Amino acid sequence: MAKIVLFLFSDTRGVPEMRRRIEAAGIEAQVVFDAFDEERIVGACDGADAVLTILTPFTGKMIARLAPSVKAIVVAAMGYDHVDVKAAAKRGIAVANVPDYAVQEVAVHQMALMLASLRKINIYDRIVHGGGWMRPDFVSGYPVHRLSTLTYGLLGFGKISRLVAKYTRAFGMRVIAYDPFIPKDFIEEAGVVCAQSANEVFAQADIISLNVPLADESCYMIDAGEIARMKDGVIIVNT
Repeated sequence: MAKIVLFLFSDTRGVPEMRRRIEAAGIEAQVVFDAFDEERIVGACDGADAVLTILTPFTGKMIARLAPSVKAIVVAAMGYDHVDVKAAAKRGIAVANVPDYAVQEVAVHQMALMLASLRKINIYDRIVHGGGWMRPDFVSGYPVHRLSTLTYGLLGFGKISRLVAKYTRAFGMRVIAYDPFIPKDFIEEAGVVCAQSANEVFAQADIISLNVPLADESCYMIDAGEIARMKDGVIIVNT
């Protein structure tokens, strides 16, 4: 019987049903919660044919220690930067992800963060819970802008960005995007201004969201130089 190890956040109501479906397919399922310790992770994978993880890291050092039986590491999410793919390839271990995982959920969360930041929801919430109220002098120090007067900047134009562009345009916002891997016509067909460089987005946007995978090219892509090119009071959304 094949064996799969599931590394999950915490015990939830969906775990029994997940295990039932896996075992109904003739696969032994072992569930491990909140695993971030190397010894615990490697030990749990002993005798497993495949591993399913969300955020549990698999570094090159850990992969080198995995049992020979492990043939696949599946990331139940879109991003897989916490798995050393090159180290896995050397061991003949396949790495897979779920490209459509939580696309709408992340897009909606991105909108929620943007709206909460623009409307100062967290600040007002803390004041009210502290027994205060929104005094005129406080409000004047935190101006609230009309969405229809703002430009939303997207770095990356993948599935999540396309949904965010749809949502923000419905609010009447101007949207500009930069993605060197997406054709200009494709971006413009979505009613979005196609920027020729990331600097165009930095200079024009009132809100900037990062929708790019973590890689050598994108790591620390926002630094002091980029921030200096942005408008004062810009909001950066990083989901």
